[in-house]
Amino acid sequence: MLPDKDNTAKDPGVFNTAGPLPFSIAPGIAPGIAPAILAVGSGGYGVLYGVAGVSAIIAAVTILPVKRVR
Repeated sequence: MLPDKDNTAKDPGVFNTAGPLPFSIAPGIAPGIAPAILAVGSGGYGVLYGVAGVSAIIAAVTILPVKRVR
């Protein structure tokens, strides 16, 4: 948790929302995106896994600016 006495409840709220959010969004988005990616890759899953890997790297880079707990 980030120790900020002015935002005591906000930090856990964001954390608890961020956890299940992908599980609630993915079923609505994935059926449209995955077939399109598979079509680009001629039905091979290599392109799909590549897109997933690049997405994971982008997600990792976006959290780099988050500072450590003091």
